[in-house]
Amino acid sequence: VIAEAGAAGLTIVASDIPSHREVAAHLPDGQVRFVSPDCSPADLAEAVGAAVGSPPRAPGAASLPTWDDAADHIVTVYGSILSASRAPVD
Repeated sequence: VIAEAGAAGLTIVASDIPSHREVAAHLPDGQVRFVSPDCSPADLAEAVGAAVGSPPRAPGAASLPTWDDAADHIVTVYGSILSASRAPVD
């Protein structure tokens, strides 16, 4: 959902966990507001209120990987695994 909202130019509130940070790295700085996974309801409400008040960004400003990028990466990983498994054993 973070990728889709980011691609739409929306400001996002997300838990500060590694997978969310990984996606946020492809978005313009400041587009994702992180909150602690165990933040208080008041802190979460404050972050959401700030995000709602943020001006939208131009859609498409994110540099998110495409499905073709993901497929190319998978082919590369499998290729390296196959190459390593064919290497002669001394």
